[in-house]
Amino acid sequence: MPEGFSWYSLRAADVTPIFSAVRAGTYIKLPGMVFWTYVNPPDPGGWRGTRIGKRGTMRSARQHVSDGLFGQFLVDRAEEVFVRAKGLSARQRLKIESSITQNPDRAANSLSFAAYLDDRRRRESEGGE
Repeated sequence: MPEGFSWYSLRAADVTPIFSAVRAGTYIKLPGMVFWTYVNPPDPGGWRGTRIGKRGTMRSARQHVSDGLFGQFLVDRAEEVFVRAKGLSARQRLKIESSITQNPDRAANSLSFAAYLDDRRRRESEGGE
């Protein structure tokens, strides 16, 4: 997994069209969830138990994705978005630091901090730190 994958999965929002010579669709990533919709072909296969029901119900149990394009796309997007997010301006970094300093308990209990710890654990287990 690329650096920042947990942060990307839990905290980032990302939207982009997906297309190739034979496929077209949309990718929407909100914190903690992903929507991937093909327009053409409408059902390319490789997605089982992942549809949203007619009344908006979703079942997360027994989902299976074997669409090879999706996995690599997700990893590539996580890497690209995290690299861009690391380029925060000094002003933006100062705002974040100020927010953490003003309310350290809130920061320590946030999903952002949990994602940071998970990404750090992953780096350490891979021998990166």
